[in-house]
Amino acid sequence: MDKCRTNCPRCTYGCPYDAKWSARSFLNEAIEHGAQLITNTKVTRVLFDNNRAIGVEYSQGGKKKEIHANKVILAAAGIGSPRISQSSGIDNAGQDYFVDPVIAVMGSVKGLKAGREVPMAAGLHLPEEGIMLS
Repeated sequence: MDKCRTNCPRCTYGCPYDAKWSARSFLNEAIEHGAQLITNTKVTRVLFDNNRAIGVEYSQGGKKKEIHANKVILAAAGIGSPRISQSSGIDNAGQDYFVDPVIAVMGSVKGLKAGREVPMAAGLHLPEEGIMLS
């Protein structure tokens, strides 16, 4: 907390002082302990053997692949995790779930003074994924 600047409005823009916590610290720690990071993929389902998760099926470059592991952690956020769980045969995953996510992309323009309010004038529609963000 000693890196944080009082009254600095830049938290939502990406902290320039490295004072803001990031979930990447969990990823970095997992990699340090032997986890493998596979990028540019989309997990489609969790693989099970006798009700025990043993890996995941994913697509990469248009090809379906599988990877097996002793430990499987499904961390695809509030929208992705229920969708993957449902594709894996857990039919009631995410039922009665509501989320109001905010994705903020911001920046600064030299010479333009702006307030500290986060602008909320954007949306995203991914019909093939069944997701609409606004």
